Amino acid sequence: MARIRADARDRAEAERNHILADAASAAERIRNDARSAVDQELRRAREDLRREAAELAVELAAEALRSRVTDADRSRLVDEFIQTIERSGDAAPGRGA
Repeated sequence: MARIRADARDRAEAERNHILADAASAAERIRNDARSAVDQELRRAREDLRREAAELAVELAAEALRSRVTDADRSRLVDEFIQTIERSGDAAPGRGA
């Protein structure tokens, strides 16, 4: 009778150890999955913040240009652009001066 009890206790202890090992393994997988999910969300949030910051910088720069560039500046820029195009057209192959 004592031997049967001892065998049953040994089997129960072995099963307990097996269950605890499985639980520890599952807990480690869950922790790793959670870390991966957090890392992925952090990367996504950082990318979103960078994108928003870049868009805001462009908007602020555009607004600064709109408020500082006068009609005379615009006219001068157009004239300079036309002159640049004309000069590049003169230098194009097949065109002589």
